[in-house]
Amino acid sequence: MTLNLKLGALLGHKDPRNLQMAHYIKADFKWPAVPDPIDWNKDALPAYQMLGNDTAGNCTVAGKYNHDAGCALVTGDSYISNTQLCMQDYINLSGYDPATGSNDTGLNPEDVLRYFSNKPVGDQGRIEVWGEINRKDMQEVMLAMWLFGGAYTAFSLPKSAQSQTGEGKVWDVAKFPSFDRIPGSWGGHMVDVRSRDGKTKIGGAVTWGTVQLFTDAFWKKYCSAAYFYLTEKWIADNTRKTPSGFDLETLLADAAELKAA
Repeated sequence: MTLNLKLGALLGHKDPRNLQMAHYIKADFKWPAVPDPIDWNKDALPAYQMLGNDTAGNCTVAGKYNHDAGCALVTGDSYISNTQLCMQDYINLSGYDPATGSNDTGLNPEDVLRYFSNKPVGDQGRIEVWGEINRKDMQEVMLAMWLFGGAYTAFSLPKSAQSQTGEGKVWDVAKFPSFDRIPGSWGGHMVDVRSRDGKTKIGGAVTWGTVQLFTDAFWKKYCSAAYFYLTEKWIADNTRKTPSGFDLETLLADAAELKAA
């Protein structure tokens, strides 16, 4: 099956110095119960765009833009998201030449997170703090989604997912063993997971301008990394809190304390 879609996540390298979500959650702080289901997508659908990921392997950057645009729509903040801006950041990071198609190599998601962390204060895309989520602990994944509005997630997609791709379709582990079921046989892809229902075991990943559904079984087999990050777009200007009720200063202070440790 041929899809007019690109991937573009270079997976495999992780920095051992990364902040860990488990360390971010203080043992002496009792977190409120995380709601189930979580669905940050329902109010953010109009914000999601393709952002050039049908012509270039810029999924790592497009995922970041769609996350921030969705957050801004939920909090009522302003955010400019378009293909030109997204592609320029991809060009800055990869050296991609849109005229010739050269250097369309894709990117390591951690390089993208560092790039946006180095944006100046006041830049709409600046990341204040980021770190890794234990992808094998779904409770931790759900907490990260609730706190930060989503999980920036890498999948080693199998070829079998090609026929399962599209609005209303569901990524699931193919029933019959074959080469098409091998992780990464299609390639690495970055998405933003912003919804999950614990009863149905179905999650929703923002990619290619829409929400791609997937099963917990698919996550378990093909998710290779997951990250949380915080931007100003997830903070309501009038309350200085996230839609889940956490204030920016506390979140940043906790992160600064961990970085200094």
